Amino acid sequence: MFAVIGREGRSSTAVQRAASFARYFSGRGDIAVIAGMIDHVGDIRRQLRAFLAKNPALDGIFITNTCTYLYMNEIRRAFPGERPAIVGYDAVPRNRELLESGAIDCLLSQQPFSQGYSAVQQLYLHQVLGSRERTEKHAPVTVLFKETLASHEAIIRDPLM
Repeated sequence: MFAVIGREGRSSTAVQRAASFARYFSGRGDIAVIAGMIDHVGDIRRQLRAFLAKNPALDGIFITNTCTYLYMNEIRRAFPGERPAIVGYDAVPRNRELLESGAIDCLLSQQPFSQGYSAVQQLYLHQVLGSRERTEKHAPVTVLFKETLASHEAIIRDPLM
C-alpha cells in the first residue's frame, strides 16, 4: 500500500499531483493508494502521526510538495526499523540532504530554471511580439536518486549546460 501525503486545499498543484498519482495506480489491482492530505494551518506533526498510526503497513510514501523535510521526523518515528520507500518533491537544499543521506529514496524535481525561462519567454512573445497564441507548457520533471544528484547539481549551477 502506498500513501500520498500533501497539503490540503492550499496548493491546487499538490492536490492535482496526489490525484494523478492515485489515478495512475488505481488501475493496478496489486497496488492500493491512500491519501493523507495534511492541513498546514493545524498541527502538522499530530495530523501526520495520526495518519501513519492508522496506516502502519505502508510500502511507500509519496510527498507531493516541498515539505518532505518537515515530515521526516514523524516518518522516522513511525517506522523505527525498516521504513517504506519515500519519494519527495522538489530538490530544495534540505530535501537534497535527505536524499544524499539515504533518508529518502528519490526526489522529483520540477526544474525551476526551465519553468522560469519558459514563463519569461511566454511574456516576451505576448508583450513584445504581440503574440495572442495561448499555449500550455508542460514543465519537465526529473527523477533524482542519490547516484544522480551530482549531475543535477551541475545543471543548477549552469542551467544552459
